[in-house]
Amino acid sequence: MKKNNSRILARTLYDACQKAGPEKQREIIKKFVLFLAKKNYLQQMSRVIKELTAYDKEKSGIKKIEVTVAQDLKTEDIEKMLGAEASKMEIEKKIDPSLLGGIIVRWQDKIFDASIKKQLILLKNSIK
Repeated sequence: MKKNNSRILARTLYDACQKAGPEKQREIIKKFVLFLAKKNYLQQMSRVIKELTAYDKEKSGIKKIEVTVAQDLKTEDIEKMLGAEASKMEIEKKIDPSLLGGIIVRWQDKIFDASIKKQLILLKNSIK
């Protein structure tokens, strides 16, 4: 099953369960699992669950961002840099010593690069 199919299945299940009460949700989930078994998709259940979790976060307004720093920082320090919006973010932290200092924040297709490495590259290019 392709990733896109997992996404479609997860979103369909999510939307169906949102409109139903607890008893109806159990029935929907039971039918969903039986459907996956019938289509030989049970081996892809972990992918569907991953997509379901991501969709739930998206619907809840939680943004997944990637923060890259030169050296390990506490999550609390990163949250302070990001401000009040940090409570609505799932932060994935990466360490890249080649940055020398500063921070790179990636969210969706946007990149905010405030690293020393980037500043040095810009300075070098402006001198040429």
